[in-house]
Amino acid sequence: MYSINKGFDNKFKGYYVHPHLINYVAIWVSSKYAVTVRKIMDKINETVIAEHEADKTQAIADQFHYVINIVTDTLSDRITDLNQYVRQLVPRAVPNGKERTYILIVQEVNEDEQLEDQQEDHITIRIRRINRKELRPAKIERYRRESLLFVDNLPIAMTINEKIKETLSSRQDVKI
Repeated sequence: MYSINKGFDNKFKGYYVHPHLINYVAIWVSSKYAVTVRKIMDKINETVIAEHEADKTQAIADQFHYVINIVTDTLSDRITDLNQYVRQLVPRAVPNGKERTYILIVQEVNEDEQLEDQQEDHITIRIRRINRKELRPAKIERYRRESLLFVDNLPIAMTINEKIKETLSSRQDVKI
């Protein structure tokens, strides 16, 4: 590493690392990274030596490039598999037993009568998602009776827009 402190703009001052030494600096920074790189390089070296012992007519550099390509392809496949696995996971990590503790309530909002006279063909609704544990059973029953749409045991990460549209469209006096 070398330091540049004189004769340059402030944006160029600081510590710089030669490109050949970047891996060594990264090893000093993270021991986990160092162990991972060491394991990969040991596997590559073992494979190159084994292939060179099996076929001494081929240059060791060619065997090295062949092994590097195989290792790179294997690691790329593993990364692709892990990415697909992550995409298949639930959008949010939810503790066990807490997956369906929400209630969805769609209510008609009653505003001033003047606004209702002006907009007779419009309805204003309020959509709420409430944690079930924050409500008493009597309040849950009241919501069940008075709301346009009441969905109990709603999954946390569920988007329910289509269900709301279908339910409200099925009413004769509502247009969406």
